Amino acid sequence: MSMSFLERYVGLVLALVSGFLLVLCFPGYDVGGFVWVWAMPLMVGLWRKGGSKKVKRRGFFLGWSCGLLFWLMTVNWLLAMGDLDTVPAFGAWFAWIGLSVYLALYFGVWGVFLATVGNPWRERAGGGEVEKRSRIDALVEKKLAGTKRRFDLMGGMGSSLRVMRFAVMHASLWVVLEWLRGWLFTGFTWNGLGVAFHDEATMAQAADLVGVVGLSFLPMLVCSMLVQLGKRLVDEAREGGKFKAHWEIVFTVGLVVMSFIYGISKLRECKNAESVVVRVLLLQANISQNDKWGDDVQQVKNYEWFAREVGEAFDGLQRQAIERSAESGDAHSAEEPDVVILPESALTHGLIYEGDVKNAYLMPMAEQILKYDLLARGKHSVIFGSNFYEGKTVEGEMGVQLAMKYGGRDYNALAIAGPRVESGEAESGEVLYEVEGLDIYGKVHLVPFGEYFPDIPFRASIYSALYGSNPGASFSKGTSYEPLPLMVNGERVGVIPAVCFEDSVGRVTRKFVRDEPQMIVNVTNDGWFGESKAARQHMANAKFRAIELRRPMVRSANTGVSCIIDTAGGVVDDVTGESQVLVDDAGSIFTDGSLFGYVRVPVAARWTLYALAGDWFVVLCVFLAFGMMVIGRVKS
Repeated sequence: MSMSFLERYVGLVLALVSGFLLVLCFPGYDVGGFVWVWAMPLMVGLWRKGGSKKVKRRGFFLGWSCGLLFWLMTVNWLLAMGDLDTVPAFGAWFAWIGLSVYLALYFGVWGVFLATVGNPWRERAGGGEVEKRSRIDALVEKKLAGTKRRFDLMGGMGSSLRVMRFAVMHASLWVVLEWLRGWLFTGFTWNGLGVAFHDEATMAQAADLVGVVGLSFLPMLVCSMLVQLGKRLVDEAREGGKFKAHWEIVFTVGLVVMSFIYGISKLRECKNAESVVVRVLLLQANISQNDKWGDDVQQVKNYEWFAREVGEAFDGLQRQAIERSAESGDAHSAEEPDVVILPESALTHGLIYEGDVKNAYLMPMAEQILKYDLLARGKHSVIFGSNFYEGKTVEGEMGVQLAMKYGGRDYNALAIAGPRVESGEAESGEVLYEVEGLDIYGKVHLVPFGEYFPDIPFRASIYSALYGSNPGASFSKGTSYEPLPLMVNGERVGVIPAVCFEDSVGRVTRKFVRDEPQMIVNVTNDGWFGESKAARQHMANAKFRAIELRRPMVRSANTGVSCIIDTAGGVVDDVTGESQVLVDDAGSIFTDGSLFGYVRVPVAARWTLYALAGDWFVVLCVFLAFGMMVIGRVKS
């Protein structure tokens, strides 16, 4: 194999190594330690001498190749949609490859930057490295000339400052591009670099200051510093072993230590916070997407499962009380949930309104299951996902009715139904009930090509290829950012609603923060993606909403992961010591069943810096990136 071949492709190999190391940091592999070193091979490939003289093109290609491998291996759960009756296999492949190619562009832009103005070893047109030896270092060496010292304390200050200037530049631009990816074209916030800390509770706590996007800064800073440090050490060894002080190590390690100490203090603070206990019962039906939207017979079976599971859960709580009484000799009353939570679109025959969305009604089938099954066992509320349809009054064989309006404003909704109350007695003697209150939230952050369909050229052809037909209707975008009220023992707990992937978008959930005890409730359906790693990735991303806002989160998912996440991002209850994740006996999240657990909602709900200021750290990174570039331009 010729040397020219190696020179040409070694950069690509290094870029692919970086992409693979980054994949290992996320659910499915969970080797989070690689987050501190994953970018080093790519940086070496971008900064090494030799190879193509077309620096910008080469930088983009290497960065894009790294990103493409990462996204192809990370979002391959999109292929599972090809198993659905409504999505052709070609559509699933197109979505997987198309999304990966697009998302890799951000890596490519970062690669261009690193290969040009971000290259600490770039050469001038006439040869010779820019700032090969800093002016400060030269002056110090001149001052100390004639001495026999092998190590001087201040001799490396200038070089250390230069290393940190480039490292801050690299990390800042990464944060800005990651934020841009989460915003442009409605955004795809999935699996930012900070999400790699989903199992590293201590390092994740700084998200309440800078958001999960800001957590990307520190590991990227470390990668850049380590690569530059390595070259400095090699150069110093070649110069006769005259090693200098490396202040960049002190600076970087200092930042890591500060983040670690902050994390420890926050974990302690969250554990000791005074809280209101909300007892929840989560239902996970594990219904396949084909069955979820099957015919009326199938949907009735789905409703019957929810009704049966609620009854069995209450019976189980009663048995536990009896067992505790038998063991202790004292009477123990059965615990009852304050709220029962169903997943996204659990009640497929759900809600309808006419004119004003405040004039909402339950469709007959949904009304029956709520009144006589889900609310029948106690004085609890029910939170459920449902479609919310615009209707119109029509007159038919059964009299005047409210029917769905074709082309109306429909919403993907989350609703809270209060406890049922007696409303009278029928002629047959049967007691009649009404639902006490109905509060509804319409999803504000819709998924393009999934929940709404942009009016683009060749729309019908593209959608027919993706879905096998041209979808005619889209969900409308909700407009309200008011938290929903949940009454717990006569006290209000604010519910921050999040439907589907909204729990991965911090800029949306922070708009619901108020001065009251609050918890985040996410209802979702990842059944589109089968038993893939999409569900675990979704949970990993969702954890950071609880940390960013210091509000606990409850997740009810159709196929997993249904769980309770505390204000520090943990899923183990601090009081009982038990995991609050719904799994089967084998530990699989893909199961049907229910989970009874405790949500500990802080009484004195504090405003975090992220809740107050949002993505302020991204703005700072913009100034840092351009500031470091200007300084470098002036010095050169």
